[in-house]
Amino acid sequence: MSASAIVARMSNASPRLSSLDLNLLVALDALLRERSVTSAGRRIGLSQPAMSHALSRLRELLGDPILAREGRVMRHTALAERLAPQVRRLLGEIEATLLGHRAFVPARAAHVPRRDERSLRRRARPRGARAHPRRGAARRARAARAPRRSAGARARAR
Repeated sequence: MSASAIVARMSNASPRLSSLDLNLLVALDALLRERSVTSAGRRIGLSQPAMSHALSRLRELLGDPILAREGRVMRHTALAERLAPQVRRLLGEIEATLLGHRAFVPARAAHVPRRDERSLRRRARPRGARAHPRRGAARRARAARAPRRSAGARARAR
């Protein structure tokens, strides 16, 4: 079954591609690799119930159980065996198309990032000005109310 046949089969369940959840391809790939709902969920960051729901949606969409329990293990159905390499290829192509441009090469960067806001505020402050004038005032007020201690008493208090 070709990639277009997969999309066509998925399209039979709904009239338009835009109504399909393409995250189901990621779930299908994880299920086919792991052969376990729990492990597949861990692989893509979903809980076991969420992954189980994705499997039921895939089963309904494809009209096939995809994974069938045989004793204590899950086995691929014939359709799942045929789909596995094509799903991997499709996901690879999608990733390369959508995420392949994300490699950052400083020499080719068109935009130079600005300094963070904090450093800009620091530069905007006049020399000698406090960052938080109220904090300084509160500290001075506390110091004025506190009884004066000698240097030896201050050292012992630490």
